[in-house]
Amino acid sequence: MKMINQLRSTLFNGLMIMLIINAESQTPEPIAYYDFEGDTENIVTDKSDQGNDAEVIRTAQTTLGINGGAPAGSSPATAANFQDGLINVPGIDLGNIISGSGSYTFTAWLKPSDLGGDKFLFGQTSQGIHNGIRSGGFLHQAHWGADTNGATNLNSYLAEDEDGWIHAAWIYDGGSDIGKIYLDGALDWEGNKRAPNGNGNLIIGGRNGGEAGYRGLVDEIAIWDEVLSTEDIFTLAQEGASPIDIDGTDDDDDGLPDWWEDRNDVDDPGADPDQDGLTNEDEFQAGTDPQESDTDGDGFNDGTEIANGSDPTNPNSVAGLPIPIAYYDFESKSDTASDQSFNDNIATATDLVDFVDGGAPTGPSPGSAAQLDGGHFRVPSIDMNSQIRDSGDGSYTMTAWIKPSALDGERFLFGQTNQGIHHGIRNNGFLHSAHWGADWNSDTNLDNYTPPENQNGWLHAAWVYDGSSDTAKMYLDGVLDGTLAQRAPNGGGHLIIGARNNGEAQYRGLLDEVAIWDKAISENEILKIAKGGSPVASLVDADQDGFIDAWEKK
Repeated sequence: MKMINQLRSTLFNGLMIMLIINAESQTPEPIAYYDFEGDTENIVTDKSDQGNDAEVIRTAQTTLGINGGAPAGSSPATAANFQDGLINVPGIDLGNIISGSGSYTFTAWLKPSDLGGDKFLFGQTSQGIHNGIRSGGFLHQAHWGADTNGATNLNSYLAEDEDGWIHAAWIYDGGSDIGKIYLDGALDWEGNKRAPNGNGNLIIGGRNGGEAGYRGLVDEIAIWDEVLSTEDIFTLAQEGASPIDIDGTDDDDDGLPDWWEDRNDVDDPGADPDQDGLTNEDEFQAGTDPQESDTDGDGFNDGTEIANGSDPTNPNSVAGLPIPIAYYDFESKSDTASDQSFNDNIATATDLVDFVDGGAPTGPSPGSAAQLDGGHFRVPSIDMNSQIRDSGDGSYTMTAWIKPSALDGERFLFGQTNQGIHHGIRNNGFLHSAHWGADWNSDTNLDNYTPPENQNGWLHAAWVYDGSSDTAKMYLDGVLDGTLAQRAPNGGGHLIIGARNNGEAQYRGLLDEVAIWDKAISENEILKIAKGGSPVASLVDADQDGFIDAWEKK
């Protein structure tokens, strides 16, 4: 009996420890959550279980049910539009926080339409808390005299953002008087912050009774009277969790959180609704969209990217790209252009070559470019016969970003010192491939071609030769622009860039991101590079310190 009692005691104590650990690790429930889905008239329904419905005060400036909420949030169908709008939350009194004994966490998805001046989202009826955007575009936390900006200017940050939405969080720990601001799940400021003064209840859309109001779309507003962890903020911002289910409740025990199933309209972990070769369970683990076969919009199927080692959520991720035998980005603006493939194939400028600020804007190193006005580069360490034509099956790939200043006549970009390869622009504006007698044009006349606006007149051109099948291809901005049977090149000598046959028929214009491979790279790899991928993306950084291992050893 004594042993049984000891066993019962041990089991009871173990159960209590498990319950305590679980209770301590569980994310607190919000005291209010507004997803702006299904709201009617002038009442914003609190989707938490606390019943803190909010009332629209400025009906002309506050529009509920706007189609297109935060796409990465848990309820992306609709949002609210605040143009100095205001809603009142009478059920959330801020006295406990004002007295210094309480804490808060405020979160929201925002798509601001105006970053100028004071644009506050969270406030109270008299002075005190005013958190939002201030000082020309910074997230801001203020307690009426305890004012602080985040570190990031949203003007530049949003200029690089694809959808214009950000996730913002403001935290105040009343026990330690520490404030925090988070931007898209990352800490943007942390420091001392005294308790707010003033009085009254929570308002959303302005400060001090409704002045200096926020302008733009807002979605997924949540309020806690506790401090959320950094992990919880990250889960809300980067994983799209619902504020009322951050921990990931899984009622059907299928391994997929309920909020994720609801957000993506799926329920079977083994199904593949977008037919990209990934199950819903795979998509959840990868952070991809189970209803969209190409989550990052880079033209590659999510399943294909994962199979090849690429990141399906990053459009600039290039997987498995062979390391080129030479790569020049011209960032050093030197007449002896260093080889960024670390193969030591130095390119030396000859005649009229200069360097300018502003390279290919969508390439991986847009700081500077080479300007060729009758000159060219010579690469004596790359012998075109022993290292290209007679190496392996004789395949090669040559790519570059170009902004030509002349399309007339013969403007060759790649060549060699004696006949052989001469690729560039010919016949009044066509990309041209030639092996000294095996000459042909691409399909598109560049005089009639307009590159994407963000490329600012720059073009990405690629010449690929498959020696195993004697097949040549040309690509314009990542798209196949012609293919033809072509014999191997004749001639000899070393590589030149910017001309043919020892320096004649020069290319004229800007040049950036020149890369040469001794193999035929794939169409998908060409497209990745044309979309901004680096030709040396596969160079190893084993210690992940931001410096390529080859550079560190050099």
